[in-house]
This record gives sequence, C-alpha cells and structure tokens, in this order.
Amino acid sequence: MKVRTIIQIVLAVVIIGLGFLLFKNFKKDIDFDNEYTARRNACAEKLKVIRTLEEAYKQTYGVYCGNFDTLINRLMNEDSLLVNKEEYDEEAIAKAGITVHDVQNMASDEARTKGFIVERRGYVNPIEEFRKKKDNKDFVIRDPKSGVDRQITDDEIRNIRYVPGFGKDKEFKLVAKQNEGVWVFMAWIDFEDLYVGDRIDPVLLKNKIAAINEKSKKLLDQNPDADPIYTSWRVGDTLKPETRGNFE
Repeated sequence: MKVRTIIQIVLAVVIIGLGFLLFKNFKKDIDFDNEYTARRNACAEKLKVIRTLEEAYKQTYGVYCGNFDTLINRLMNEDSLLVNKEEYDEEAIAKAGITVHDVQNMASDEARTKGFIVERRGYVNPIEEFRKKKDNKDFVIRDPKSGVDRQITDDEIRNIRYVPGFGKDKEFKLVAKQNEGVWVFMAWIDFEDLYVGDRIDPVLLKNKIAAINEKSKKLLDQNPDADPIYTSWRVGDTLKPETRGNFE
C-alpha cells in the first residue's frame, strides 16, 4: 500500500473521530439545554400555584405563610374568607308574583332596588373562591399525560411543595416574614438541588452557574438598584413586596 494511501486513510479516521467528538459535545450541550428548560418549566408551574396559594392566604389572614403544612391545610379545610355575595331573595321574588328567570331578564340595578337581589356576607373556602376566578391562570396547569391545560386538582395542591422529578424526596423552600412592616414571601429551588442526576452534566451546570453569576455581577456593577440574576427558580422576594417569578 502506498504511503499516500495510508496517510489518506489515517486522515479520514482522524476526521471521523473529530467529527464524532464534536457531535457528541454538541449533543451534550443540546441535551443539557433541553433538560434545563424542561425542569424550569415544570418548576414554574408549581411556583405559580404556590404564589396563588400565598395570595389567597394573605387575602384571608392578612399575612403570608412560611410553612407548607399550615398554608395548605388552612386554605383547603377552613371556610375563613369573608366575602360579599349577591343572592336572589326568593321570598321577595315570590311575593312579587314573578320568577327568578324574570329577575335575570331585569337590569341589575332595578333588581337590586326592588330587593330581588340582595348582598349578604359570609365565609367561604379560599381555594374554591380562587378556582371561580376565570382570569386566574395560576391554577391552570398542563396535564403531563394529555398535554392539555386544566385546573389543578386538590391532590396536586396538597403535593405542591414537592419539586417535580424527585417524587417526595425534595421540597421547595418557603419563607414568609415582615420586611419593614410589609409582609413578603419567597418560594424557590436552587440550581444545585434541581439540576442533578444522570441527565445533567455537572461541568456544564458549573459553567452555567458561573456564567449567570458573572452576568449578574456585571449588571449590578452597572446598576446597583437592578435585580440580581439568580441561580435558582423562585417566586416572590424577601427584600421587597414582589410576587413575580424569575422564570416569567
């Protein structure tokens, strides 16, 4: 075999080997980014629900709650939210010789003036009241099996503390306190706790965290009043009355 042919074969093998290594590294980066995004989205769904629970608790009891047991048990088991409810006064409607259907066809102001619709105060379950709010998107989650958006179930609320992908082995951290007389809360999971396992390359995770910290440092150097870029997925803030999540 000629030397030139041997060299060509060797070069071809080297090129194939380098191509395989490049592809492997490229795929590793893609797999990491996909897993990073998937876990972020899964955590975001739960953190949004936790935020809604905290808002319901604050509306009901005047404070935020830093304990999952208390937060969930009180909201789900106590009829403690005082609300004004409009109801049909069936006795007044019957005396007038009309039906509820007739009242429904009246102008609302007329029905109230004639006493057919009255306002009563009463205690209701906070969770059920929040479920009724059509503009509340934080109680809507994507079903993991069907991929269809739906309202979260009671069992899912009871398990809202658990970080997705870890069963009941890992929980979100939760804190609530007063900051300069104002109640604040925060729920979060650190990247070091979330991004672990066979599908996560520890070197890529370390590089990701380092890059975020460097970007956050540069941002704060330019504007000390700016919000840091965190290496955690979180909702709320312990330093100011903020309820947004950094995933939004």
